[in-house]
Amino acid sequence: MSIALDGAPCFCGARGCWESFAGGGAMERAWLSGDPARQAKSAGEIFGAAAAGDVAAGAIVEAAVNATALGIANIAVAFAPATVVIGGGIAARWDRFSAAVDAELRRRNPILSVQPTIRLATFGAEAVLVGAGIAALDARDAKVSR
Repeated sequence: MSIALDGAPCFCGARGCWESFAGGGAMERAWLSGDPARQAKSAGEIFGAAAAGDVAAGAIVEAAVNATALGIANIAVAFAPATVVIGGGIAARWDRFSAAVDAELRRRNPILSVQPTIRLATFGAEAVLVGAGIAALDARDAKVSR
């Protein structure tokens, strides 16, 4: 899902995708682009630095929170789901910023009478790997059945 028409290129080949703003890779790229002399950090390390008071890391986390909330807000307006399920790397750190996403979601969608409930995927941070495995099996099965 695109959240910025002229946004950064995404690994999928499109531009401005939600993942390119809210994902761990986006946070890691933002960290390195802020100062070329910085040591690379994982998204988890950036969250930790933000919690320890690092201003630059805090700004990166805030941007990821805003992008996450924007994506969920768009889904809420378009489809009015009762529940939104969060998976992948963001699920592993959800406790660190769920309140901020909830607040931003309410701010972005004040006219919605009911905000969606946000739940974590059963597989949490491994959801992406499980999904990739299922997609590979589906592709294999499609070839076998032809």
